[in-house]
Amino acid sequence: MEGPQLPTHLFHEAALRSCTTFLLTLALGASTSLPSLKAEDAKALALLKRDDERSIAKAVEAWKKLEATAPEYVPFLANQLIASVFLTQELRDDIRHLEARYNELNRQREKLETRKEPADWLDRAKRVREEMSQIKAKSLVKKLGAAGDAPAFLRASALYYGCRGIEAAEKVAEVYSTVPDKRDVLHDPVRAFADLAVAARFAQPRVTPGDRDKAVAAAEAALKKDPHLLRAYLFLAKIYLANHEFVAARTEVDKLLKLNPEHKAAARLKAEIHSAEEDAAAQQGAENSKE
Repeated sequence: MEGPQLPTHLFHEAALRSCTTFLLTLALGASTSLPSLKAEDAKALALLKRDDERSIAKAVEAWKKLEATAPEYVPFLANQLIASVFLTQELRDDIRHLEARYNELNRQREKLETRKEPADWLDRAKRVREEMSQIKAKSLVKKLGAAGDAPAFLRASALYYGCRGIEAAEKVAEVYSTVPDKRDVLHDPVRAFADLAVAARFAQPRVTPGDRDKAVAAAEAALKKDPHLLRAYLFLAKIYLANHEFVAARTEVDKLLKLNPEHKAAARLKAEIHSAEEDAAAQQGAENSKE
């Protein structure tokens, strides 16, 4: 008599886990066991849960070492992404607080310099300007820029915000453009990725005329600094498409596909441009027929 049957999807999951464990065992060799790796992973996760910057940094460092030991083990990389999300949120909050304080000081300065009172208004205005200068100089460079991998983190954060269309992208990109690369980890001496992040910020389905000009200038600046940064062509095409500049959008996509015929996103965008152009022509024809 047969026992109860394991549901098909659970059987597949169990088989996949067994296969993964077997392959990892082969890849890691006898010197490193999967249980020991999982134990180290758990320790790093415990550090992450403490949720202070130092603990998170230690967790990331531990996961990087584990990843180097076992690149096939996905959780090491996935957990680093969690840490990045936490740090990115803190970075965004820091930007917001610094910006709010700077704006408040600027209002105080304007009020003092306009009213020219009280009697010591000059000294007060000077102190306000000094604090504003300190905030601007500090920005986030002092907090993050001196740390080992902070420049790479700033770059990733700027692009993350940019691709999501979040305003903070421009602030983070500005910090990234000037932060020292003491460990030489960026491979971006001209900071083309800062311009790319700004372009990404506005490469959205809807864009205002002013934002369109800013985005185009940023994408073109990125390409001027680094012609190999092909994502800038894609952003340019998206910006032009959002503004119904179909010829310009198609031109940028064609440039990209000429440089990299395997670029699937560019091919897909080219089809979208063609479809949008046809829809616009049909709509224009319908409007003309009503006149």
